[in-house]
Amino acid sequence: MRDKCILPFLITERLEFFQLTQADLPELEILLGDPEIMYAWEHGFTKIESQAWLNENLRRYSSDGYSYWAVRKKMMAVLLG
Repeated sequence: MRDKCILPFLITERLEFFQLTQADLPELEILLGDPEIMYAWEHGFTKIESQAWLNENLRRYSSDGYSYWAVRKKMMAVLLG
């Protein structure tokens, strides 16, 4: 579950966009581990690959100023897949 202290940086009528955090790892492992969701990568990720993917994206926030975002429907605590 996402830490409610993290504020969204983009809000639409239905969605909120956030930078990912380490707290998102349990949900990311589920999403990234699902081969149907990850069809563009042609496979689901293992837990180790999911942690590495998250670490790379956290690094990119710092070095590049952007990366993938967490998205949720307003008033929901779970990430959308």
